[in-house]
Amino acid sequence: MSIWKIGVMVAAGLVGMATSAAGQLSEQEMRTMEAAAEDADNGYAWRAVEAMEELARKYPESFAVAYELGYAQMANMEYAKAAETFRKLEGHKDADDRVWQMEGNALDYMGRRGDASRTYRRGLERHPKSGRLLMEMGNMRMADGDYDGAVGLFERGIEAEPGFASNYYRAAWLLLQSSAPQSGLALGEAFLMMEQTGERAKTMIKMVGDTYIRMSRRGGEMTTARRVAEAKRAMLAMRRGESDNDKAAEIMTAVEEAIERAGHWYAYCAWLTKESDKDGFSAWMTFHEQDMEAFAVWFGGEGERIRREIIGK
Repeated sequence: MSIWKIGVMVAAGLVGMATSAAGQLSEQEMRTMEAAAEDADNGYAWRAVEAMEELARKYPESFAVAYELGYAQMANMEYAKAAETFRKLEGHKDADDRVWQMEGNALDYMGRRGDASRTYRRGLERHPKSGRLLMEMGNMRMADGDYDGAVGLFERGIEAEPGFASNYYRAAWLLLQSSAPQSGLALGEAFLMMEQTGERAKTMIKMVGDTYIRMSRRGGEMTTARRVAEAKRAMLAMRRGESDNDKAAEIMTAVEEAIERAGHWYAYCAWLTKESDKDGFSAWMTFHEQDMEAFAVWFGGEGERIRREIIGK
């Protein structure tokens, strides 16, 4: 089983399912469903299964109820039952790519990796633009030690669904540890354009910062942020001169040009070093706190608009 399955229950959680059940369930039943989702996430999966089995008997045609039942079964490690629950949902009119993702995950947990792979492929036939299904296929390649194949699938996922952040993260995570880590920089920074908080963001900003610092060792008396800024200017110039940039490079070229025009280049580069050179970043902030505040305001306003436009979210 792939290490990337860790946390998949949260990632594939029931966002908006209660809303989709509105009109079918009573207010009390919707509260029961919401409580079951919380139980499944907080160590009381057995209780969630009991509650959802009762609702599923009453509403056998409800996609939301059946999905939540499968979710609870996964949390309760009833993988065979979960796989069957999700398999039955494949033909439902409301079935989205998460059905095949969760079914494949259940099969993978059972050690049925071939069936899991076939499930993801079957889902792609229905949802060819699914970044999450291509991610799952990449996860399986990575678990087999085929890192090039995994990166290729993650990159296919980025092209298919540019707004799905996990493929950027996984591809960058592999490439930044490879013999050519610079190939993962645009992917890592593109991920950070989508997620700036949480453990994944903390991990990725350190990996990106470490790589830029290694690339810019020769800097004399320049600060770490200044050296990184110069290294990034060289990377941006290189991308501008290429005609076949991938999606991550396209995103970062547009975003970095906007950052440069807005006058926040050094603040952005300093931000990238905050986990890799904490002392240096703290020293930089002593004299440039207002610059960082101005960058943060821009990043959350005009920068957010630009990011959404270019990423296509």
